[in-house]
Amino acid sequence: MDSIKDLLKKKADLIDADGRLNDLELAQDVLRRHFKTHAKAVRIDKDKLFVQVTSSSAASDVRLNQIAVLEELGRVLKSPPAKLVIRQ
Repeated sequence: MDSIKDLLKKKADLIDADGRLNDLELAQDVLRRHFKTHAKAVRIDKDKLFVQVTSSSAASDVRLNQIAVLEELGRVLKSPPAKLVIRQ
């Protein structure tokens, strides 16, 4: 019988926890280059990147530049998102 540590390791490998965390960090770097501290990558879920913004003007700025951000994410990430979900 496997130990708890082994079971958790298998589950983490199954959901690719390290890869998803790395993708989230890379996405945050891209957002930081474009929007400084006004946007934060919260999570990547399938083909969506959830972005937390600080204000409505920051949300508008993200929407205006989302095509450039998605293109850069496509070059950087191994499984890039198809769209941004912006939350305030």
